[in-house]
Amino acid sequence: MLIAGIIFVLLMITLAIGSYFAAYHAINYAAPTDRTRPVLLIYLFSVGLLLIAELIIFFLLDWNNLLTT
Repeated sequence: MLIAGIIFVLLMITLAIGSYFAAYHAINYAAPTDRTRPVLLIYLFSVGLLLIAELIIFFLLDWNNLLTT
């Protein structure tokens, strides 16, 4: 269970970083203006919040399993 949880967290981190860079390049190459910068920051903030929420949920739900395995 611990190994599966670690793999899940690493996959979520990889997905968050990859989607951020995809959005960054799409916004910068499509319309590199100052109007698109807040969109990128909002996207990064939402992905960061999602990642933090997943980590919190993972550790809250599996804390007993992490300690006993």
